[in-house]
Amino acid sequence: MAFNGQQLQGHQMQQLMAAFADVRQQAKPQHLSNTLWAVATMGQQVPAAQLQQLLTAFVGVLQHAVPQEFSNTLWAVATMSQQMPAAQLQQLLDAFVGKLQQAKPQELSNTLWAVAAMGQQVHVHHLQQLLDAFWGMLQQVAPQAISNTLWAVATMGQQLSAQQLKQLLIAFVGMRHQAKPQHLSNMLWAVATMGQQVPAAQLQQLLTAFVGKLQQALPQDFSNTLWAVATMGQQMSSQQLQQLDDALAGTLQRASPQNVANTLWACAQLHFLPKRLLAAPGLAGLLQAGSAQGLANAAWACGQLGHRDEQLIGVVLTEVQQRLTAASSSSNTQDLCNTCWAVAVLDLQQHAAQVLQMAQACSSMWSSTTAEEKRQLWQVHTWLLDFQPAGAQGLQGSLTEQQLQQCRAAWDKALQQTARQSGSDFQLSVLAAVHRLPITWQQQPQMEQLSVGRDGVTTDGALLLDIAGRTASNVLVAVEADGPSHFRRPDGGLMGGTQYRNRALAVRGYRLVSVPWFEWAQLQGVKQQQQQQYLLRLFEQAGVLSPAAA
Repeated sequence: MAFNGQQLQGHQMQQLMAAFADVRQQAKPQHLSNTLWAVATMGQQVPAAQLQQLLTAFVGVLQHAVPQEFSNTLWAVATMSQQMPAAQLQQLLDAFVGKLQQAKPQELSNTLWAVAAMGQQVHVHHLQQLLDAFWGMLQQVAPQAISNTLWAVATMGQQLSAQQLKQLLIAFVGMRHQAKPQHLSNMLWAVATMGQQVPAAQLQQLLTAFVGKLQQALPQDFSNTLWAVATMGQQMSSQQLQQLDDALAGTLQRASPQNVANTLWACAQLHFLPKRLLAAPGLAGLLQAGSAQGLANAAWACGQLGHRDEQLIGVVLTEVQQRLTAASSSSNTQDLCNTCWAVAVLDLQQHAAQVLQMAQACSSMWSSTTAEEKRQLWQVHTWLLDFQPAGAQGLQGSLTEQQLQQCRAAWDKALQQTARQSGSDFQLSVLAAVHRLPITWQQQPQMEQLSVGRDGVTTDGALLLDIAGRTASNVLVAVEADGPSHFRRPDGGLMGGTQYRNRALAVRGYRLVSVPWFEWAQLQGVKQQQQQQYLLRLFEQAGVLSPAAA
């Protein structure tokens, strides 16, 4: 039926399938399997009732079937996005496992892929038998078979041992140049989904291979690759990220909302601003057609990267609000808190009323809020108080007094944990240099200090400062040793959280002296006098010292 890539008309297919279903009891396993394979290969469907008749017939002749016929049958059902009753599936798998000695790697791989694609499970003892057989054939396998096997294990929520994964990765990396972008992408996605790691050297080999095939890649391949690297907490070079940004922006019309939202989330985790994707026409409309989580992830990514796209955030807020009022609202506290947080970090004061409404929605599902979400809401509350007139209440009224207290407690606990950590060599080095400056202090600069409020005296705990002091002239000084996490790629701009911190310090009357890690690194090993001159220049630029004093 699918000979030479040709197609049948719908009515021809119906006639053939009806005739074949009538004679199914006389059909051999190969005939049944090939028929289903052909229909699926042509991208067509077998009606559910006929499919069940053919599957029942196939199960009746299992003892005569060879592994390829099991594999093709399961592959066809999964490819047609149909289902097989669990009992039938178990019968097929029992019989298939009994004939493993005759199975080829692709047949094992396709079987696992099909079960996972149908959202079903292979019992652990069967899975181990299938995988053991697969390991024994690694010398014969193609990249797709390894990729599909690993994808299936991850999709079924199962695990591989570290040794098994190591073997698969070594084999796959050795044939990476023959792999298609989807195989490379699925491989990385599966490892990340299982909560495991690809060693850095192998990761770079796979990423280099993927970047070399970008023209053949689909938006989902870009998205899954970036998501995997970010989820594993690993890194990509700015050049690789730039190439992926350019390629994805060029294929945006084929992307799904989830592809785009996952890409933005991953780029934010990797501290990379995907300028071309963010500037692509139709981005906001595409996200609008997606899930509440996708919208919130896009807003969170903009906040994290300090990308103040008022149009995009406006679209997200409008859509989130409309969904909040819908009877079948799928919004949850994570989506709402991520969106509120993004508005606060980007200082979009015109959306304060919408933030209050979203916080009120969180209040009504409070039991599901996490500690991280409570910290986000406390930041939002602090942001509202910072720009609202005196006497304003922030999130009071949207959240109950008890809920606000819980937010404050979550925030304070996180600051206390940070304060208890010993300072980095970078921070200690900057502190020592600040102490050597010819400045008279009313309060000596110290590390890990809580911020004071607008009155300049009372601690408000809104921020934890790397180094803080007060000069004899009563000038509050915050010295921040800004490491790599404060800067985004490729433009070196400040991340959203750092922009938020800088605004919050200014509101509280602090003069901010920011010491970027890359500038301080250039001063290591030089005379103390040069470090002193550098810091004095920063103190002067911050308005702590007059030019004459410096």
